[in-house]
Amino acid sequence: MLFSRGFHTLGGVAVTGNDVRRVEFRERIRGYAIKPVDERLDEIASALDRGEHLSGLDLTTDPFPTQFRRYAKDEVDAFFQRLRLSASA
Repeated sequence: MLFSRGFHTLGGVAVTGNDVRRVEFRERIRGYAIKPVDERLDEIASALDRGEHLSGLDLTTDPFPTQFRRYAKDEVDAFFQRLRLSASA
């Protein structure tokens, strides 16, 4: 699949840096630490703004530390999985 500069698909819909910036996750008792997740999302959003392809970006959640009262891991994992699927399309 070909992508226009700065656009990639997420579930068949074009995703932009602003789409990534607007994603919100609920907080749970145990979850991913907020700061590392937000920093990675900012990196991805900026890369999309520059027209980089998702396949060249770090779309893993493995190094995210867990903490008390943080982002819901299942939601973060699901979003990054969708990004990985879009990168391979």
